[in-house]
Amino acid sequence: MKYEVSCSQPELNLSDIANRLKTNISVLSGVVNNVFGKNFNDFINEYRVKEFQERIQLPENKNITLLGIAFDCGFNSKATFNRSIKKFTGKAPKDFLGIRKIDFSENQVNKTTHHTAGTIC
Repeated sequence: MKYEVSCSQPELNLSDIANRLKTNISVLSGVVNNVFGKNFNDFINEYRVKEFQERIQLPENKNITLLGIAFDCGFNSKATFNRSIKKFTGKAPKDFLGIRKIDFSENQVNKTTHHTAGTIC
């Protein structure tokens, strides 16, 4: 049986997942700790950080604040977002602003180049 859980749900918690898997909190917590070497919150927040890193580069998100994207990824507080970004990337959230600008300008150049060449991306 396969279960899917979206880490972008801000209300996601150990108890809900344990119920979905028809197990108890202690067993699930033990599995996360032993298999992945981290607590449940770090386990989920690491996925949220990865999602943030992907979404920050999407052109449709260029007018959304970093915190807005973080909330869309499931973070429910600025403090948790800031702490998680630093923990899993070694960077401060503001460091992603430069990445965002570079990636968008490169994407715009590539789209323009492909468009004038007559190809569809």
